[in-house]
Amino acid sequence: MDLRETVRKFAERELTDETVRAMDRESHWPHFRQFWSKLGSMSLLGVTAESRFGGLGLGYFEHSLVVEEIARRCPAIAVSYGAHSNPCVNQLALNATEDQKRKYLPKLIDGSHVGAMAISEVDSGSDPMSMKTVARRHKDYYVLNGSKFWITNASEADVVFVYAKTSDTGITPFIVEKGMEGFRVSQHIDKLGMRGSPTGELLFNDCKVPVANMVGQVDEGVYVLMSGFDYERL
Repeated sequence: MDLRETVRKFAERELTDETVRAMDRESHWPHFRQFWSKLGSMSLLGVTAESRFGGLGLGYFEHSLVVEEIARRCPAIAVSYGAHSNPCVNQLALNATEDQKRKYLPKLIDGSHVGAMAISEVDSGSDPMSMKTVARRHKDYYVLNGSKFWITNASEADVVFVYAKTSDTGITPFIVEKGMEGFRVSQHIDKLGMRGSPTGELLFNDCKVPVANMVGQVDEGVYVLMSGFDYERL
C-alpha cells in the first residue's frame, strides 16, 4: 500500500463525518491528542525529518500528499497537521543544532508533543520586521516580552517555534516550551471555519528562554523563516 492510500484509509477511519461535524459545532475536539499519537505511530508527523529521529526521511511532495489526504476528510485537522509538521518540525530539521534536534524532534515526531510556530501578531502578519515581540539577552538566557495572535495549535502545543525581534533590524527564532516561566496561552480564538483546529493567542511576560534554545544566528531569523515558508506554501 503506498503512502497516499495508507493515509487516505487512516483518515477515513479516524475522521468520520460525525467526528468532523462535532468539531465544527463545538470548536473543539477532545480526542485531538489521541489522534496525534496515532499520526506519530505511523511517523507521519515527521515526513521530511531524518529516520534517526523517527521521521520518514521523505520529501515535500510526500508531505503534500499527507496534507491532501487528511484535508480530504477534515481541512481543520490538516491545518493543525501542517502547522506542526512544517514550520515547527521541518524548521527544526533544517535549522536546529544537533543537540536541539535530539532533544525535541523525537517527541514531536512520535506524537508525544504537539508543535506550533508563532510569528503573527495583532498588528504584524506577512511583514515579520513589524513585529513587537522582543527578546533581550541576559547572561545565559533571553527574556521574551510580547504576544502572538492567530497561532495554530496554541492551546495544544508543547513546543513553539517563536520569532522575536533581537535588534531594530533583526529577528531570531527561539524554541519555547509549555511551562516555561512567563509563557502562557491567553485565549482561544473562535473562527467561522476550520473550528477543529485550535487557534489562540500566546503571551510572553518576562519569559526566560535559555540561549541554548535559540535557533540559528542572532538577527538572522528571516533566513530561517524563509527556508521553511517557501516549502510550506507548497
